[in-house]
Amino acid sequence: MPGAKVNLRLKSSFAGTIYDHVKKLIMEGELKPDQRITVQEYAKYFNVSITPVREAFQRLMAENYLSSNNQNRNELRVISMTGKEVNEIYEFIRALDIHGIRTHLAKITEPVIAELAKKHEALKGYYEKKQLKSFFRENFDIHSVIWKVTQNDFIYQTMMRATDKLTIFLRLYPEHFYSDDVLSKSFREHGELLDALRRKDAATLERLLERHWAEGFFPIADGDDGKDH
Repeated sequence: MPGAKVNLRLKSSFAGTIYDHVKKLIMEGELKPDQRITVQEYAKYFNVSITPVREAFQRLMAENYLSSNNQNRNELRVISMTGKEVNEIYEFIRALDIHGIRTHLAKITEPVIAELAKKHEALKGYYEKKQLKSFFRENFDIHSVIWKVTQNDFIYQTMMRATDKLTIFLRLYPEHFYSDDVLSKSFREHGELLDALRRKDAATLERLLERHWAEGFFPIADGDDGKDH
């Protein structure tokens, strides 16, 4: 665990703060897939009883960031993902992304276009400097702006959780997703998506999104689980 011991005595929600902190460690790769952690070590780290730690860990288990050891409920491990599972997440996001454009394109107003254009400029900078982590983040942020337009909080939160899982995997295995060739295609297609949104060209948008998400699929050979061996 990085850093000095944290005192949460003045915090209003110990469990919520612990949840946020541990999730951030997982998202940023400081806690690795399959790494084992215990309730006791985090209770000591946060200087609290084991109760709020268990509550936070139960929430992380419910969202599939942690899994429990059936032999010892105080010991957990960080969830890992196979290439097959990553592909399924991509397929899910692609389907909802296309659905959102198909049913809510009229809600992409000029202020939304302006926000997307600003984010595209930021994406360009990350692309030119080959800052992959920032490119990943801005990439998903661009899509999140579009998802928010649906004004359906359930869909929005579901999509954001799905991209959180992809972010973890992308940080660990960027070479599977963003070779120079794929990176340039991803950046170019974001520009094409922005132009099609400006024109309200639904047919082009659907075609672009179909291709755009497919490019990120993890290459899996027959019988392979997608993990490196």
